[in-house]
Amino acid sequence: MKAQACKTREQLDALLTKLEAELPAMAQACEGEDRFDRCVFEGEADAILASAGPADRDYVREKLQCMSASLGLIPSDHEGESCMSQPPVRPAAD
Repeated sequence: MKAQACKTREQLDALLTKLEAELPAMAQACEGEDRFDRCVFEGEADAILASAGPADRDYVREKLQCMSASLGLIPSDHEGESCMSQPPVRPAAD
């Protein structure tokens, strides 16, 4: 099996933005699941994280955590806010 090439930060941002836009519909589809967070994030989020290179993994985790907070899955002061409009806490590695 051929190893998957790591995505660029721009490609990761596009995937994260798409996931964030799809979350309301995904949340509705998962309504009633005992592990709502697993239902929503298990496939999509894991695939995006797996496609990130070592320098971008923390960035992707941060954005995914923000999305979890935005959905109210974890405590946060930013519930309901867009995660992709926020600047990254850590700059991209060169």
